[in-house]
Amino acid sequence: MALKEVSSKELKKMNVLAEQLIKRRGECIHWMSEIESELDELIIYNFIKKECGKQFFEILLWEDFRFRTKIRLFGEIPLHDKDTQSQLVKELGKLASIRNKYAHCLSIVTLEETFLINKKLKPYKVDDEVFDKFKERALKTLWALKAILLSQKGIDPKTLGSAKMVWMPTDKMKSGYS
Repeated sequence: MALKEVSSKELKKMNVLAEQLIKRRGECIHWMSEIESELDELIIYNFIKKECGKQFFEILLWEDFRFRTKIRLFGEIPLHDKDTQSQLVKELGKLASIRNKYAHCLSIVTLEETFLINKKLKPYKVDDEVFDKFKERALKTLWALKAILLSQKGIDPKTLGSAKMVWMPTDKMKSGYS
């Protein structure tokens, strides 16, 4: 296969695609960090006594405490709605897989498309549609995790309307850590 020279116009187009991929990688990792943070809170809130919360949080931050382990711990939390919990566990696994593609796969930018290539040389197309679907799934999952935590702390998530964040003094919570 012969190499093709690209014009300056084609090179600019490829650079735009490469920049988009860089932004998508960063955004993917950002949303997955938010999700992981929410998982950390749920795990601590449900499994750790107040006195041990800070120490266990430090353990959750160990670099070899894997995200998949946190997903498994979340699956063990005794929630009322086991079906939703099971769906969230599956969704978290899928999102983790996508995050790993963005974080660890080789990027290939052509004149028209951008791909991430894994070790088995299987291409994963990265375009607006694919990324928008990932982001929508990540945001829904994040909000579902937040809603569970808020419910456990005695706050009805429906009362927050469209707000995605809430601040609450820890002394106002039903129970948990501080």
